[in-house]
Amino acid sequence: MKNPLNKRLPRELKGDIGKYIVIFIFLVATIGVVSGFLVAGTSMKTAFDESFDKNNIEDGNFVLESKMTDDLKTKLEDEDLTLYDNFYKEETYKSSTYRIYKMRNDVDKIELFDGEFPKADNEIALDRLFSENNDIKIGDKVTLDGKEYKVSGYVAFSDYTSLFKSNTDMMFDAQNFTVATVTDNAFDKISDKNLNYCYSYTFNDASYSEQEKHDKNTDIKELIAKNAELKNFIAEPDNQAIHFSGDDIGSDTSMMIILLYIVIAIMAFVFAVTTSNTIEKESAVIGTLRASGYTRGELLRHYLVLPVIVTLIGAVLGNILGYSVFKNVIADIYYGSYSLGPYVTLWNAYAFFITTVVPCIIMVLVNIFILSKKAFAFTS
Repeated sequence: MKNPLNKRLPRELKGDIGKYIVIFIFLVATIGVVSGFLVAGTSMKTAFDESFDKNNIEDGNFVLESKMTDDLKTKLEDEDLTLYDNFYKEETYKSSTYRIYKMRNDVDKIELFDGEFPKADNEIALDRLFSENNDIKIGDKVTLDGKEYKVSGYVAFSDYTSLFKSNTDMMFDAQNFTVATVTDNAFDKISDKNLNYCYSYTFNDASYSEQEKHDKNTDIKELIAKNAELKNFIAEPDNQAIHFSGDDIGSDTSMMIILLYIVIAIMAFVFAVTTSNTIEKESAVIGTLRASGYTRGELLRHYLVLPVIVTLIGAVLGNILGYSVFKNVIADIYYGSYSLGPYVTLWNAYAFFITTVVPCIIMVLVNIFILSKKAFAFTS
């Protein structure tokens, strides 16, 4: 025998079609945005985390007043680390500071975003975000130390994912500060008046714990201070230019998950209230069904069908939009704030689970709680 409850679903949907459409659209939009955030955020965070090994990001750097002596170099290398010259020169153009480095092949590698790395001595590659903020196109010219350079490409420095000019700055400045790279020969021709003797280092032992790294960095800093005039010292964990963007992406992801659960709980409450009103209107029919032998559980399951179907369809459609549309929107937001390298979109089973399965579970639990306590005053 056919279940008469199944015939009631179309009528119940038609009776509150306006409410269901509004809730459905809200669910699709919310889940789509959160899904896009999780997909783009986790993909970019994965690329950020992997860049430490891929680009051999430093364990620390320091700036000396003058070039390092051979004696100090030997003492530092005895600390089981590898030293790299990472000198830079600073020049000003149109009120912006250009921090210029040679091309890097061994440490803090530079990723190409668009165009080409400098090949000729009159070429320069600039940070992508700074260039976009200042409307500098590939092929444009900038003048540094009285010499004109053609912008050959946009790049992302692995140790400058946020453009902090100084590690003590409260906020990065992608409008008036940039890092740039030129050929070795072009670097040597730039005036040494603003030359900074910066050295980066990496630990030879990759198994150090965070505490061991902290202790090693402290020892290294003290050793340098005793043997040279130290202008600046930054351990990698304290380097805002490296970590600020990654920390922000991670915290945003957690916040969006919490937001999703709050919104789903609110939508579930709205569904429950709508269903409660339907039950009150159909109290006579419900009484007849109960008298015909239908249990309270069967009736409860019947009134859970529409909320779950709407939520499931909304979640699936939201995920499709998240991967196809909102992911790009979120990525553009991050790229509009940080100097991140290119990333590859990764399938995220966890993101799919918490934006599809978990919303349906929340929807069921909230509706069961409210309907069983308030709306289902069914009598035998």
